[in-house]
Amino acid sequence: MIEFKRKYAISLLIVFWCALFAATHIPGEAFIDLPFTVSDLLAHGVAYFILSVLFLMAIRRPDVSLTTDARRLFVVLGLYAACDELLQIPIPGRYGSWKDWGADILGMVTALIVVFLFYRWQRRRSQSGEKVSESV
Repeated sequence: MIEFKRKYAISLLIVFWCALFAATHIPGEAFIDLPFTVSDLLAHGVAYFILSVLFLMAIRRPDVSLTTDARRLFVVLGLYAACDELLQIPIPGRYGSWKDWGADILGMVTALIVVFLFYRWQRRRSQSGEKVSESV
């Protein structure tokens, strides 16, 4: 069951990551005007929050500490976020920004905190004898 969930998480990660890459490399003037506005920094944070949760779900194994997974998260996604910002520079209507990279990192940190709290809550439930589902 866990292996099926992990494969599902890997599939979602691949689809989301590809969509995120495509969305961040579309020329700025090609975007559709939405009837509402979203802060660019908020969009970065939310996107990297989702990407980080999916990444952790895909790589998470019971025999590896969450600290090790956190290191992997920051190395892989931190470097990707930096490269993503740099790759946007030559695209018309796009620019690389330290603020955007910082928002990406903040989304990663937030995801890590949420996942850590979830595992802590799940561990406490299992210690108290409640039935715990095999999630994340």
